[in-house]
Amino acid sequence: MLSVWPGRDGLEGSNSNSSSGLGKGAGAKRGAGVMSSGVLGQVSPLTESTTAGDENDSGWENAGIDSDSMGAAGPDNRRTTDAGVAAAWSAALGVFSVAPLPVQFRRVAAMTPFSSAMLRRYIVSTAAALATTCGADNPFLAAVLPLAYTDDLVMHCVIALGGADLSSSSSSSSSSNSSRGKGGGKDKRPMGPCSDNENAVAICRRAGASPSALHEATTRHYACVLRSLRAALRDLQPTDTARVLRTLLVLVLLAVFEGTSWNVLDGGVFAHLGASRQLIAWLRPELSGTRTTTTTARGATSTSAIPTAVADDERSMLGALLEVYAYLVLANRVTPDGTMDSRRVVGPDGSTADEDFVLDPSMLADQHYFGVLFAGMHDLFGLIPPVSRLAGDAAAVASAAAGRPEAVHADAVALRNRARAWQLPAACLAQAAGDQDRTWWRAIGEVYRHALLVYIETAELWAGSSCMGPAGGEDEGEDEGERSGVRKPITGVASLMEATIQRHIHAVGEATLGDDLVHSRFVPIILWPLMIIGSILASTSQRAYLVDGLRNAPPPWSLGRFARSRRARAAVALSRCRRI
Repeated sequence: MLSVWPGRDGLEGSNSNSSSGLGKGAGAKRGAGVMSSGVLGQVSPLTESTTAGDENDSGWENAGIDSDSMGAAGPDNRRTTDAGVAAAWSAALGVFSVAPLPVQFRRVAAMTPFSSAMLRRYIVSTAAALATTCGADNPFLAAVLPLAYTDDLVMHCVIALGGADLSSSSSSSSSSNSSRGKGGGKDKRPMGPCSDNENAVAICRRAGASPSALHEATTRHYACVLRSLRAALRDLQPTDTARVLRTLLVLVLLAVFEGTSWNVLDGGVFAHLGASRQLIAWLRPELSGTRTTTTTARGATSTSAIPTAVADDERSMLGALLEVYAYLVLANRVTPDGTMDSRRVVGPDGSTADEDFVLDPSMLADQHYFGVLFAGMHDLFGLIPPVSRLAGDAAAVASAAAGRPEAVHADAVALRNRARAWQLPAACLAQAAGDQDRTWWRAIGEVYRHALLVYIETAELWAGSSCMGPAGGEDEGEDEGERSGVRKPITGVASLMEATIQRHIHAVGEATLGDDLVHSRFVPIILWPLMIIGSILASTSQRAYLVDGLRNAPPPWSLGRFARSRRARAAVALSRCRRI
């Protein structure tokens, strides 16, 4: 069997007669002129073909998935259709162009009448909205797409992601058009690759697709992945780096799908992240270049370091997957530690600490896709876990269950100083595409910094760590605080802290709205700070304004129903902590 990784043999599932995919000519070098060749074909204008095979081609049995092997070629279905599309990066044009997909890969894109439109959506819009980097520096385009052309299972993941985006966009756009028709207003938001809801509706109409039909088609592709994933995990060995990395890619793509689809509240993302963590533990030695092995001979145990032979493209892919995984884990830490343990990612050793992925950026700094989601703000993301633990300690103090207010206060001071001292690295500003990009980069950093400060201040307020008053006010009689046993800070201290929190809220609003961050390339990572801020807003009008902004934000991380449901869940879970 040929490997989907160039120069690597022994990996099942390649359905190409040549070793193409993530080679050095496939965007492995920054700024590559052509993303890939051979399988991708030549550059051609964008197409919107949605023709699919007949209903005999729409079943799982012809989807290229074998129950015994992940991504096996399956039945030889070489019927000529124009359902498939592929992409190539053109340095001259600065865009990805879509070309017909080779015949041997068209069966996945022809699985449903809408699969081709879903694939095109991923290429044109979804992939660009999943990362803060653009073009050939975006791994969802430059790394995942070439691999999808040689791997049916990855292609199913890609199409499912595009389907989730297209389905939600068509639904929200239909609702938006209905609202504008009633109110007579116009949507003045600029159109772009991440906000083309009206274009999504047009594509769906040409394909004869309704939101429910797109939902069903997306679910079928997703089900194909789940059905084959069991076989992929069977007999998977830590030393089989190529297969482990390939399986990790599928798991991370599934986690991204869960986080951007209608399944966001089902908790499926945590199952995929938990499995990913195990595979990451196997692959971590590949980043250091050595793997430690222990051998026993004649009763003596010896440990030795064996150099690992990992290709540059594999290291780049692993670096990108580590960052996407770490972002998904950290972005889901929106509640104090201990309040929602069922939604935590636990490692093989029982550990839940993921800070090492971001607190030590040197692990990934030499990778091609470094900063794909953290955008140089590794130190700020690294503050999320300790701040979450601080909030958990504050909850214990507030309920008089355990802990000391002085300890919470000391931790809060240390974390507050780190957040205040943070500055965007000069290297990031040097890489900015222009003045507007530098403004956006500074703004997203300030949004995260102030959101973290809000989290710290409200945790300290919850614990009342400076001065503690009795449960309930002196003249209030028995209130909610007294019944729950939660102690309140003395009024003067609470008022001062609340004023500080409000200043941080205003700073976030100014950075988000004043700099128009929702239409920048940093919109994929803006949801976490907005959930933190949204959970403490005291004004009904402010809450309504935020919800409306999230509802109309570009997809896919800020999909309408995703943003509404995630914000609602966060607000409920954090309401006890942020009582303003």
